[in-house]
Amino acid sequence: MAEVIDVNIVTLEKNNIDEIIELINKIMQEVSTEKNIEVRDNWESEEILNVDFAYNIQEKYHDKIISISTEYTCGNAGVYIEKIDDYFCYNIWINHKDFIYEKKDNYSELVQNVLEYICLKKSNIFCVVGKEVDFEFEKDFSNMISELENVDVFILEKNLLNIRKIAEKNKYSEYKYNDLLILYKESEINMIL
Repeated sequence: MAEVIDVNIVTLEKNNIDEIIELINKIMQEVSTEKNIEVRDNWESEEILNVDFAYNIQEKYHDKIISISTEYTCGNAGVYIEKIDDYFCYNIWINHKDFIYEKKDNYSELVQNVLEYICLKKSNIFCVVGKEVDFEFEKDFSNMISELENVDVFILEKNLLNIRKIAEKNKYSEYKYNDLLILYKESEINMIL
C-alpha cells in the first residue's frame, strides 16, 4: 500500500456517519458495503467491542472511540471518531493501493470533495488534509497546528486568524471559498474550484 491520506475534521456538532462513509466512497471512487466497526474506551484499551452498523452508534457510544474501516477493491479506508470535551474529532484515512492521489490533479479532486463536504456543515472549526498526518487534538489550536507535520491543506473558519498566521509562516498559499479560508501547498494542490 501507498502513503495514507489523512483528513482530520474538528467540529462542535456530530457529523452523520452515513455522510462520512458516502464521502469516503466518493474519494475511493467505489461503494463499499462491508464495514468493520470497533468501539473502545481509549487508545490504550485492549478491550475492543465489535458492533454492527447502527444508525445511533454515536449516541449509544458517545463517550467512546469509534473506528469504522471499509475494504475496497482499490485499497481500504475508514474513520476514527472521538469526542474530546465539546469537540468531535473525525480522522478519515484513505489507503489506495494504486495511490491515485500521487498525481496533483487527483489529489486536488480529493481536496475538492472534502471541501464540498465541509461547506455543507456549519459547525466545522477546521480541517487538515495531508499524507501520514499524525493528528492529536488539543484545545490550544495554535499549539496543535504548529506541531502538525505533512499537512498540505488547512480548511479554516475565517475567524481562526491565530492558526492562519502559523500556516502562513510555513508558506501556504491562501484561497477564500464561501466563509472558509483555505491554506494550501501549491506544490501539492491545484486550487481551481
